[in-house]
Amino acid sequence: MVSSQHETQPLLDKKIDEHDGDVKDALPPPRYSFSSNDNTVAEPASAVNGLSITGSYQLDPSLPLEKTDRRGGWHRHETPPTANLQARHGNITTKIAVTGDAPCANHATIRATSRTGDITLDITEKSAARNVDIETWTRRGTTIVLLPPTFAGVIELNTCRGRLIQLPGLEEKTALLRSTEQTLSFVVGTVCGDGKDAKADFVRLSSKKGGIAVGFSGVDGEAQALENVRKELSACRRRCGSC
Repeated sequence: MVSSQHETQPLLDKKIDEHDGDVKDALPPPRYSFSSNDNTVAEPASAVNGLSITGSYQLDPSLPLEKTDRRGGWHRHETPPTANLQARHGNITTKIAVTGDAPCANHATIRATSRTGDITLDITEKSAARNVDIETWTRRGTTIVLLPPTFAGVIELNTCRGRLIQLPGLEEKTALLRSTEQTLSFVVGTVCGDGKDAKADFVRLSSKKGGIAVGFSGVDGEAQALENVRKELSACRRRCGSC
């Protein structure tokens, strides 16, 4: 469940239609494939407004979800995300603290999707009893994700025409798993256990044409440095053939 630290624009898992003010449930991010072209990329079925999403939030995955939170296109056998952020043309800029120490439901799942807007997620902290599963998707916008210093797990970056960047604070603590022009995957820290008992974090960041950067919250989060990274990502899109 999500609790906001201060008043913000839209709430998580909700979006407000700017014409009639109706509140609608959000859908999960589309399953994206780089083999599809711009005209066939899957998108949420319902209309999404162009408002930006900003704010600071606390997530405790052990708290029960409201019944309305179980809608939004998720099948009954699927577990809905703890936080589901969606904007069609607006930007998503949030700070999130993953909290709680209850032994049950220790995984916090965060989804962020914007068709043309930029995505900036700053996961400021993660308690020792929690793991995070983060997934973002944008077609044209840039993506910057800052992870808590306690992050330990695998990170996958995927883009067709953008640039992939590991920010300095994170780069020195990673071990490379795979690197191509379109994909970069690496592991951070030590993963405990294996199989279903594995206590690991996971991040997958995807963009069709935008660049992606990932780093650590705090050390890589200085405002001017992030603005420089944002400009670099926007200016350095790779030119490539159709994907």
